[in-house]
Amino acid sequence: MKEYNKRYSVKKMARVLGISRSGYYAWVLKAPSKREKEDIELSKMIAKIFEDHYGRYGSPRVFEEMKACGRRIGRKRVARLMRGRDYSQENAGNISKQPNQAIRLHLRKIS
Repeated sequence: MKEYNKRYSVKKMARVLGISRSGYYAWVLKAPSKREKEDIELSKMIAKIFEDHYGRYGSPRVFEEMKACGRRIGRKRVARLMRGRDYSQENAGNISKQPNQAIRLHLRKIS
């Protein structure tokens, strides 16, 4: 609804979607929950681990890496956060298994 707020009135959108205006405003003004804040922080950690390993780590390895760092988190939560952020290993096959060549390819991408 936020996208169309300038085009249509909240009253009209609420009526079409079958929700109350007060419910919409309650949702908009709601502060993020503790879990949502933790998910944001964990997603940043997951992104760093994923990028540090050139996109080759799936959720089991990322989970083990976080556990080794002393972070208490569930395996399924890591998998859920990775699915939500679409971390896939599709492009991982483009990087050679040889570390030096992988580093050179990575540096070429960012320069």
